Amino acid sequence: MKLDWSWKKCIRKVDEVKRGRRMHLLAIACLPMLLSSFGCTAAEVQQEMPVYTAFSFNEAQQANRFIDVFKGWANDDRSVCPGPEYVLCVGSSSMRMWKSIHDDLAPMKVIHRGFGGSTMADVLTYMDFFTRYPSRIVVVYEGDNDLVGPMTPEQYIAQCRQFVEAMRAVGGDREFYFMSVKPSIARWNLWEKVLKSNALLAAWCERGEHLHYVDVATPMIGEDGLPIKSLFLSDNLHMTAEGYLIWKNALRNALFAE
Repeated sequence: MKLDWSWKKCIRKVDEVKRGRRMHLLAIACLPMLLSSFGCTAAEVQQEMPVYTAFSFNEAQQANRFIDVFKGWANDDRSVCPGPEYVLCVGSSSMRMWKSIHDDLAPMKVIHRGFGGSTMADVLTYMDFFTRYPSRIVVVYEGDNDLVGPMTPEQYIAQCRQFVEAMRAVGGDREFYFMSVKPSIARWNLWEKVLKSNALLAAWCERGEHLHYVDVATPMIGEDGLPIKSLFLSDNLHMTAEGYLIWKNALRNALFAE
């Protein structure tokens, strides 16, 4: 079958870039074009993809306060099975409230799994729920709620390591993008603790393989050294569209880095 001009152009672009993560991401981004060149639509491919069977929640998961959220996601997954080209985005309320994330990360497809008030401990409780996704790219935003309590920055990073180890244990070539803990007006008293956590997170990602640190904290601080007020809703914790624009730019720059 003769490929159309747009697909030839995409192939030439892929041939020009380095092997590795950049090539992998471009291949994912070009997948819809590839399907189109062979006369296939995404809907037709989805119809032929296997669906997830009913997920069996264990006792600890059933007792967790987020069980209803996960049951809803499990039900959604039985309709369409997200493939490895989907970016898995996990996190707390700031992730959950990122309503424009599908548009912001296009042409990549997104499995949006943000649950408000969550911590890395909650993510680990549902670890086998997340490991069943075959996503090659995983984005994580936690820490906001973790650091409110007695948890230390070192303990938070240890739980991030647990998450990565569990994802890797099921196999697959994955890239992990950990977003820094954001500053906020409401929790400014925790800023020193947040700074230490972000420094440890950045250092861990720098040393590790297939780990990437995404700094969304620095651009949210103004020239006066305080959080920029226009980035926050009236609760001074969650973000406005202006705040999410910073997140969009930071994450896209990391995902599509040369």
